[in-house]
Amino acid sequence: MAGNEETARAGLPQRPETGLRLQHAGMGLTAAWLILLIIYASMNWSRLAELRPNEVGDALAGGFAPLAFFWLVLGFLQQGAELRNSGRALWLQGEELRNSVEQQRQLVEVSRESLVFEANRLERENERARALAQPLLEITLGGSTGTITGREQSFILANHGRACTRLEVFIGSRQDPIRIGKLDAGSPYEFRIMITPEWLGADVRVDYIDQHSESGSQAFEIWQKDGRLKIKKP
Repeated sequence: MAGNEETARAGLPQRPETGLRLQHAGMGLTAAWLILLIIYASMNWSRLAELRPNEVGDALAGGFAPLAFFWLVLGFLQQGAELRNSGRALWLQGEELRNSVEQQRQLVEVSRESLVFEANRLERENERARALAQPLLEITLGGSTGTITGREQSFILANHGRACTRLEVFIGSRQDPIRIGKLDAGSPYEFRIMITPEWLGADVRVDYIDQHSESGSQAFEIWQKDGRLKIKKP
């Protein structure tokens, strides 16, 4: 009994105890019935000995017919118990499959979250690596030379970050950029713009290829106010 309780707690089908009990009960009642028949026959042997063959057959049929009917009912009950046990086993298998599907779903969800986390981590690392591969450009004022129409102003393009190549400096609406092969940190490049009294300023865009061979761009604003030049990043 204790073993069956442990089996039931484990979620497995129990032994068909109902069928075993029915078998034991049937064997016991059959033995009791046979003993009663033997006792009855021994007590009435003289009368039974006088019976004709057809009467002997009727007597045997009458004695064993209840036993046959009893075993018929017993077999029906035992078959029902076995069907119930089979149904319970199938139900437990279905529950086990359902639990397995739920566990697999949870594992897939955990795996998906892990993949998303790993993808985000790699994306952050790539962004950090791209940021470290960028140049840190700065434009400052240099000297100027006066002319009849205005003054030629010198600008210093310096790099405080990673080296970059294939630089192109676009100034205002000029279609022809200033091309610089490579700009290392600590190696400034000088370019000049003609400044007239009417000149208000210009947008400057510097395109380049960074350390990861990816294109990049940095913008500046240069404007003139009260005869003084100012530079800033937008």
